[in-house]
Amino acid sequence: MNHPVSIHTAEFLSRTLDLLLAAAWFFFVVLLARARSTPLKGYVVATVAAVALTYLLAHVNRWFDLWPPHKYFPSGHETLAACLGTSLAWRDRRWLWLAIPLAAVLAIALVRAGWHTWLDIGGAVAFSPVVTFGLLRTLDREDR
Repeated sequence: MNHPVSIHTAEFLSRTLDLLLAAAWFFFVVLLARARSTPLKGYVVATVAAVALTYLLAHVNRWFDLWPPHKYFPSGHETLAACLGTSLAWRDRRWLWLAIPLAAVLAIALVRAGWHTWLDIGGAVAFSPVVTFGLLRTLDREDR
């Protein structure tokens, strides 16, 4: 049964949860900068590079129609959530308490709204943290 409110709620969540994670990441960076306890240049550059690279990788299938039966594989929304969640956890694992539930709710909302399948979500969760972790490990070295 498709209840209209649940579809609208799913669409709303699908549009806003990535913004919430992005705001959390920005807030975290501001807090770190104010504390001046650790250099941030490598961390910020790596995270921005990871967001850009995962965005490109998540959308290349759409642009070039590489896998026609699964045009929206992987989910760009879930890719961003996994990227930002990985970045937050890189600096402080306590952020996983926020990032994992938000990413899970986002995944459910994306599927419920009909925008993605579980395969799209799985693809995003599989590759985005690997790319993000690799860039953080490479570019955030001077900060650790």
